[in-house]
Amino acid sequence: MQQKVLKITGTAIKHYKNKRIKDARKQISSLLSSGWTDGYLYFQAGISAFNAGDVETSIRLYEKSISLTPKPDKQNSTLFMAAASAYSVQDDLEKAIRFFDTSIELDPGNANAINNRGLAYLKQGNNAPALDDLWKAQSLAPKDIGVLLNLGDLLVRDKKQDEALELFKRNLILHPENSEIHVKMGDILKKDSAEEAFKHYRKAVYLDPKNETNLRAYSRIFPNLPKVPNIDDMGNDLLLLLSSKAIQWNYLNRIVRQYIRSRPAFRKHLPALTYSVQTNQDLQLDLGEVIKALSDKVLLMALKNMRIVDPEIEKMLELFRRLTLAAIVSGAKLEKPLCDLLRTFLVPLAQYSFFTEFLLQENEFESRAVGSLIEYFEAGAKGTPDEITLRYLILSCYRQCHKHAFAKELTGKQIFKSQPEMAELIRIQVTEPNIELASHEKIKQITTINDAISLNVREQYEENPYPRWQNLPPTGISSYAMDLVSKLPILKGKQPSFPKTPNVLIAGCGTGRQPISSAKAYPEANILAIDLSLASISYAMRKAKEINVKNIEFGQADIMELGALDRRFHIIECAGVLHHMNDPEAGWKVLCNLLEDDGYMNIGLYSELGRQDVVACREFIQKNDFGDKIDEIRNCRKMLMALEKQDPAKRIINHNDFYTLSACRDLIFHVQEHRFTVQRIMSALDHLGLEFLGFNLDAEMYVSKYEDRFPDDTTRTNLDNWAIFEEENPGVFATMYKFWVRKKRDLLA
Repeated sequence: MQQKVLKITGTAIKHYKNKRIKDARKQISSLLSSGWTDGYLYFQAGISAFNAGDVETSIRLYEKSISLTPKPDKQNSTLFMAAASAYSVQDDLEKAIRFFDTSIELDPGNANAINNRGLAYLKQGNNAPALDDLWKAQSLAPKDIGVLLNLGDLLVRDKKQDEALELFKRNLILHPENSEIHVKMGDILKKDSAEEAFKHYRKAVYLDPKNETNLRAYSRIFPNLPKVPNIDDMGNDLLLLLSSKAIQWNYLNRIVRQYIRSRPAFRKHLPALTYSVQTNQDLQLDLGEVIKALSDKVLLMALKNMRIVDPEIEKMLELFRRLTLAAIVSGAKLEKPLCDLLRTFLVPLAQYSFFTEFLLQENEFESRAVGSLIEYFEAGAKGTPDEITLRYLILSCYRQCHKHAFAKELTGKQIFKSQPEMAELIRIQVTEPNIELASHEKIKQITTINDAISLNVREQYEENPYPRWQNLPPTGISSYAMDLVSKLPILKGKQPSFPKTPNVLIAGCGTGRQPISSAKAYPEANILAIDLSLASISYAMRKAKEINVKNIEFGQADIMELGALDRRFHIIECAGVLHHMNDPEAGWKVLCNLLEDDGYMNIGLYSELGRQDVVACREFIQKNDFGDKIDEIRNCRKMLMALEKQDPAKRIINHNDFYTLSACRDLIFHVQEHRFTVQRIMSALDHLGLEFLGFNLDAEMYVSKYEDRFPDDTTRTNLDNWAIFEEENPGVFATMYKFWVRKKRDLLA
């Protein structure tokens, strides 16, 4: 019998290692019915089940092992701790704590059990016993980094930042090479001393440059630094950050801009560049000087991975593109070294041009020259490999090549396939857009679209899907219930009672960044993502497949027609959509009718006060009679850049969205825009029977600033206070108001 049982157990453990859960469960069923009386074997199988994510089976095995251990002793402390951990994962916290208690009684020195009991208390919202346990675990295991970090996190959560900082300082002596401690110290210091936080984050990255948490933390400090110290030493740091897919590029805007402008070869042209921007006059430099000014690895990497928010740098890129076009179409023979040099610049510039949707200024010479290039390729593209490659590259800096019949045949040529950077460019500019076009017919139409405003909005996003995003920073896997508890103090640690697989509606999914982020973060969720625009949805579908996200259903629909949808949702997210509708409150009411009685809703609405620069721009556009075609958007941008510094519309040039065509059109040219105030939100909530649960703030500094201003509002839900706070801090909702609500409890009673 022993051999048979050992074989069954070994097979089960092997299946678990290979993530073959169903096969493993069959073996475990045989093991549990075998009559075997050695508890240790069940314990080992339970560990394998738990590590494979089969928590339910692990609990059965741990319970079986415990039942076969009538007189547990110190050696069995780990068994009870394992069972407790499994119950904690299942959120059966009372039972988890009872098993932790037994584990600790058997072995009072079991620091892991004490630490984990503290975390279970924390999950319950019982901070005091949690803190006692974590202090005790830290004293028992002073070298355990996990225990140290848990204790520090709880001290910070309890507003004991100074105590947490001292704890980390003391332990940094014991662990000088531990990057996590530096990150935690940076997190504490960033509120009052961004420069000191910067030093710790930078040290963390040096200690562990592949750690995505370190890279994200480091990138997020740059917007808080008025000026980065020792900017000349930042080149390698920026290359590392720009090469990572773990960060959001907008955090690097300021530092990349500072770095490029500080390069001697670029800096010497800044006065002329500024004059050119302010006067709308062309800059007079030769191609050699421009190449010298742009010859920087950070700039070339930035062109591939971010949008550069700077009028002078944009002006230099425009000049390089124009001069390079002139050189290529001139008919003069370009020497091999120059061809190679130009290709080095043109590949990233072509990618940048595509993702900014060819927003750079274009004069009459350029339009004629680009026309001649199109004719050249339509006629069969004769010439040397260098000539064909350079002509294609410069053309792809001006036009969407996938729209031309020659693209498919041309891009199949060996001269392109044999060059990795060219193959990558073809994938981005030709293959992926064609995949999106082909997917239009596969998109399910959930409702009709009849409203005039909805039709106009749809047309805008069919022409310019927004936003065109590339990378999605990794998110930790959680659940909506756990995440809401961490975000909303008003819940006081009590998780919403969502089912295991909550139904989620993303109303206005755009190009998919929001639903795909949610699908990755909350894999248990069943997500329906809708939008008006087929072009936006097809972009989202391609990105979802690329990222291997499968728990999203996409469909075309108008929010105003969703009343006929025979479905209800536990979570509804609608950010940046209602304010583009003819009647935002009417659309909001439709969504409320789709929300389960115990559901939660996340809403995003433009702020009247936060968008004063946008209002000034819209007035400027109306006054100058600009339309929303690409040439008019380009000319409008040029005039906005040239405005006097004190003009309120001039501030728009600091927006990230000003530097991409679709984003710029969405920002200041949108066919429909409503703006809200806190008072209007309060009125809408009252009319719709909704309870305000709290804002999601883009800038973390505003959370502590609000708490300092209104210390009595511990849940941060007093909207009268928020109205005062916004008057005092007009930038707090510059992006939009983003907040959570639910149906009022008293109305459901």
